[in-house]
Amino acid sequence: MQLLEKKAKCPLCRAKNPVDAPRCGTCTRPLQNDPLPSQALYDEALWSTKIASKGARSSTNPYAVLALLVVAAVIVNYFVLGFGPSWAHEAKPPAKGFEWKVYTGQPDYRADLPGEPITGSAGAFGTTLTTATVWVDGHWDLVRDRDTRSVGALDLARRNVHAALILASGPAPADPATALSTLVQTLQPDTQLEPGGVDTVQDPPYGQQITLATSFTGFPEANGSGTVRATAIVLDGKLYIAASFVTGGDDASLHSRLTSHFTPTGAPE
Repeated sequence: MQLLEKKAKCPLCRAKNPVDAPRCGTCTRPLQNDPLPSQALYDEALWSTKIASKGARSSTNPYAVLALLVVAAVIVNYFVLGFGPSWAHEAKPPAKGFEWKVYTGQPDYRADLPGEPITGSAGAFGTTLTTATVWVDGHWDLVRDRDTRSVGALDLARRNVHAALILASGPAPADPATALSTLVQTLQPDTQLEPGGVDTVQDPPYGQQITLATSFTGFPEANGSGTVRATAIVLDGKLYIAASFVTGGDDASLHSRLTSHFTPTGAPE
């Protein structure tokens, strides 16, 4: 009786197999040589790489995984979430109108504007209005105010202007709703307004309030055009107007920003 069965060692993984086994029971490498030399060469090339032992296999380093997770979290926070101090996230541009401040040049109303407005006057129907004007670009940043005087600065402002913002106040005409289009047209010289677009606000919080929204031509150049929006308030015999002449289209959000704090001094709080 044979006590020990003879074994054949696999040349690839070194596992022991029965002598007559056609393939290794561990790695499936052929153990019997094919009679064809070409097949023998193919098997040798295919199974020439040894399988690493279990001890040689590298294990995952938990500290490396943790470091990768931390790096990924920092990147996501920097570009997407924006938590923490300024250095921990990407700098974001300030909101439009962020640098506007309360205009104090006229004591009879409150409003926000960028810069120091160009003051002047305009009028029709026997009404003379005191005006305050600034120009802003597409981000609502100042491009022209009273300090813009050089030829180069004026030319640059004309090329970059997105809207002219104009505040006005003075005695109210007898029929403010009828006079509003003509009065707004005089606020920006050389412009022409399309008829219509005047609406009376129902149940305003105080006084009489009228709005205007229509197209215009003549600004910033003679062939320029856009949309003008105006909000008028009549209170205690005085007229207050906030108007935005937007070039090339419309910007209702800009007008809302202009009128958000536009309040006559005598208005109830």
